[in-house]
Amino acid sequence: MSKPLVTPKGIASYPHLDQPDTAFGQNAYKVTLILDASDPEVVELLNALDQLVDESLEAAKKDAKPAQKAKIGTNPPYEQELDDNGDPTGNVIIKFKQNAEINGEPVEIAVVDAKKNRLHGVRVGAGSTIRVGFTTRPYCMKGSAGITRDLRAVQLLNLVEKESSFGFDEEDGFTAAPEATADDADF
Repeated sequence: MSKPLVTPKGIASYPHLDQPDTAFGQNAYKVTLILDASDPEVVELLNALDQLVDESLEAAKKDAKPAQKAKIGTNPPYEQELDDNGDPTGNVIIKFKQNAEINGEPVEIAVVDAKKNRLHGVRVGAGSTIRVGFTTRPYCMKGSAGITRDLRAVQLLNLVEKESSFGFDEEDGFTAAPEATADDADF
């Protein structure tokens, strides 16, 4: 595991920070971060990530059989964001993930506010402005070297809460009675 890294501020996309994503057999916390590729802090982060990938590639080649060394490629840790026409937007996307359990023990992703106060029960939604704390690990599998981006913590700078109303506005019309309690029972 590397020393912890922290991203510059960016926009959260598909955040699963309060509960793990369990779709398709997964059980992981994750978030995709959209960053402005022209920001000097972002350029510095991307250069650091590229260096870590280069180190992973060198380690993979060192351990590979001579015939396999030339075949080992890299898996980039970020990608360009594309618009609906497939054109670059000027942003980069970095995906972060952390298994919800490690060796059978539950993992929690720390979420803090701008002043580093710990938050609980906050439903961070897409569009929130965040910074991500993460670590990396080198890997080489199926002839491709790269680094993991292991999600550790999130600093919440501007909250866009997840919607729990399915996008509906309140309307005039049928309203269900509140659920009955034991005190309301007729027996």
